[in-house]
Amino acid sequence: MCPTFSIIIPHYDIPDLLMRCLKSIPVSEDIQVIVVDDNSPNADTYLERYPELSRPYLEFIRTTKGGGAGYARNVGLDHAKGKWLLFADSDDFFCEHAFEVIKEYEESDADVIFFKIKRAQLQ
Repeated sequence: MCPTFSIIIPHYDIPDLLMRCLKSIPVSEDIQVIVVDDNSPNADTYLERYPELSRPYLEFIRTTKGGGAGYARNVGLDHAKGKWLLFADSDDFFCEHAFEVIKEYEESDADVIFFKIKRAQLQ
């Protein structure tokens, strides 16, 4: 079964924020998560240090090029299998009911759907 959604997340050297982002995404066979690490200095230790990267339906891809976020997104596109593509930066996170809202558009005929960002209140 192909997932409905593929979420592509470029990453460089902020694993704690990446973990916050991943924890905000439900684990579901309907949601493929693709993290493309763009040659972070300690990425070879991430899989042992961050169990969240080994969760089901997540692909962790390392590049050796260091080509920037756009390059990492393009690498992620090569692995995407979903009907819909979502892009998130590794320091982003999804609000509590985001995927309930996103799923409302699952059968849309639109080519692109935009959502406004909600700025987090820092305490």
